[in-house]
Amino acid sequence: MKTSVFFSTVIIFLVIIITSLFARNYRDQVERKEGFSYTDCRNKGFTSEFCVQTPIATAGVGSCLCDDGTIGLQLPGFGGDCVCGMALGNPLYR
Repeated sequence: MKTSVFFSTVIIFLVIIITSLFARNYRDQVERKEGFSYTDCRNKGFTSEFCVQTPIATAGVGSCLCDDGTIGLQLPGFGGDCVCGMALGNPLYR
């Protein structure tokens, strides 16, 4: 009885070790891509100072730089254009 418990414990530990080795190997092979690109930020017209700072929480995802220098939003239905100024105050555009 004691030997069967011992062997069962050893087998369980071996399975755990082998599984963790495979998981680590898989995790190392997964390509990770950063969600932010400094180059993309600069290409969208933002200043260098803006692109190196942590974005403000209210800007969030889909923020863009308006022609007058304010922050607008890229909203669905506008073909990727930056919606700026008074249009953001209209609840139909939110």
